[in-house]
Amino acid sequence: SASWFFAGLAVNQADPEVAIARYRRGIELNPDESGLWVNMGAVLYEMGRFDEALIAAQSALALSPGQALILVNLANAQSRCGDRDTAIENYRRALESEPRMAEAWTGLAIALDERGDETSAEDAYRRAVALQPDSARLLENYVAYLQERRRHDEALQLIKSAVQRRPGDLALQRLLGVALNTAGQAEEALAALRAAHQLDRYDTLTLLALSDAYRDVGEIERSIETLRELVAIDQDFKPAWANLGGMLFRSGDSRASVVASRRALAIDEAQPEVWFNLGNALLDDDLDEAERAWRRALELDSGHAMSRYSLGLVAERRGQDLTAIDHYRQATELDPTFAPAWFNLGRLSERHGDHLGAVEAISKLGQVRSDTACDLALLGEAYWNMGYAEPAMASFLRARELGENDPWLPANFGQVVDQCRREFEAIKDSLPRLQKFLEGGDQPVDPLEVRDLTRTALATGRALTAARWYRELFSRDPALLVGADVSHCLTAVRCAVAAGLGVGPEAEALDAEERAAWRRLAREWLDAWAAAGEAQIAQEPAAAATRARSGHALANDRALEMVRRPVPLAHLPEPEQLAWKR
Repeated sequence: SASWFFAGLAVNQADPEVAIARYRRGIELNPDESGLWVNMGAVLYEMGRFDEALIAAQSALALSPGQALILVNLANAQSRCGDRDTAIENYRRALESEPRMAEAWTGLAIALDERGDETSAEDAYRRAVALQPDSARLLENYVAYLQERRRHDEALQLIKSAVQRRPGDLALQRLLGVALNTAGQAEEALAALRAAHQLDRYDTLTLLALSDAYRDVGEIERSIETLRELVAIDQDFKPAWANLGGMLFRSGDSRASVVASRRALAIDEAQPEVWFNLGNALLDDDLDEAERAWRRALELDSGHAMSRYSLGLVAERRGQDLTAIDHYRQATELDPTFAPAWFNLGRLSERHGDHLGAVEAISKLGQVRSDTACDLALLGEAYWNMGYAEPAMASFLRARELGENDPWLPANFGQVVDQCRREFEAIKDSLPRLQKFLEGGDQPVDPLEVRDLTRTALATGRALTAARWYRELFSRDPALLVGADVSHCLTAVRCAVAAGLGVGPEAEALDAEERAAWRRLAREWLDAWAAAGEAQIAQEPAAAATRARSGHALANDRALEMVRRPVPLAHLPEPEQLAWKR
């Protein structure tokens, strides 16, 4: 049995498949040798074949019940297979017999952390590190735990103390450099990793970390040189090829990036990040191949937000805006902090009349990155097009303040802002009269005053109040709704639609049924106006031209796009969508 045991160990690193075959042969010859199962399970685990590693650990445990090392291997595999609670039980069983087994404490800590028990997890990490304070392998897990919680100083102090005790330890020196880089101390990280490189100039993990450090201080060419040095040492080291593909694309060498990425995929095809990088490199030369690469990334990792976003870019290039919107929306669901996806979702939503969707997307964008002039200009446009002028002007003016010369802004942005401001100032002139009615609880009676005050109310987020005024006005004088002068109908419908979509503080408080009722009333007003027009034309054919002009104004009103165009309509119940399309 010993010969098969050592034969397997000898080829574990060189060729894991050969090692597994030899272990299996050894098990056939020595079915009672648990060590063969243990070592084969370890190889399977390192290869990511966790289900098979679990079977191997169970077989080993059946031959050597209660052995701590086997229990830890079993727990590791169970944790990877999703049976975290059983894994925790087995880590604890191992510690009952071997309380000083640091690996068991570390495995327990990881499983407890994944279960959400941070207090117990940290206690287990501390016990592991107390047993082996200078083990880079064990420190690495606790350091990651601390740095995920922004406790960088504690993490760095642990490593620095270990380095002081063991100044020539390559793994500790490398861990220090990586931790410094994670903490945002790029220059210090670079110095630490250069020191590690001096300890062993051929260590692949150090070279990989050193390349990352060069990248993070902006030395892109040095990063690429380091990766090339690395693949010359180990031509099958897939992280090096994967990173090289990404860095070459970043440097502008798309063709070389494609070659490196394909080499990484030849070593291991199941790398979503590499497929993503490959798609980036192919985008300008072969749109179809780029799309295939990003779709493959999503097949491997359905949560890969950047690949989903990239499919949105492909759809846009093909003129498929509605498909692009769907991809961008999915990208924001996968990663709510993905700023470019929020911006593109807002931009296309606005382009297709979904002003509310644009406001929502750009508002979310403002939560994940600092405002830019372009973001605020888009937000202002969306507010303005739905008739909500007050926040529109605030957004426009803030955009101008941040940078009217922003290259992403339209060339005529300044002129647009000036025009909108003049219109808004005219609306504001009637604010005192509006406030008087709001405070007194009365309602304007004169139709022209209702129309003028309604525009001001809509502009300041009081669409619900304005819609109520028009409902009362039309009940007193139905002729105002259906007359040839479309201004009353158009203004009233704008207000009812805005109220029905929850625009403004008043309407936001309405429930779904109340909002639907206002949208239904807006359709009734439109239908009444259209029916009256048909009747008038039947009696007075000469009225057709006037009615046509008024109908064109209704059909092309920007505020009413929110219930007429496909993108915003998709937010409404399906029966209502059909009603608006008629």
